[in-house]
Amino acid sequence: MVSAKIKFIAITIDELFLVPIVFIPVSIFLPEILLPIRVIGVVGCAIFIAIKCYLVYPSLQEATAGQYDLHGLTGYVTSTVTQK
Repeated sequence: MVSAKIKFIAITIDELFLVPIVFIPVSIFLPEILLPIRVIGVVGCAIFIAIKCYLVYPSLQEATAGQYDLHGLTGYVTSTVTQK
């Protein structure tokens, strides 16, 4: 079993490499705005990863959870969806 942290790092590694890759063309073509771009890039990436962790991390854990609850209700099939 792979831990949820390892799974999260595996699906987030591309965002971690994207920020330094953006810095290279900015440093070549627009060196005067490199510092603001670095600050915006690092802070934005940190915020994005924090939000992604909050939204995605619980689904990466291998625990079962009920999606619905039907106490005392009976369902009826009104039409068949699959072909015979």
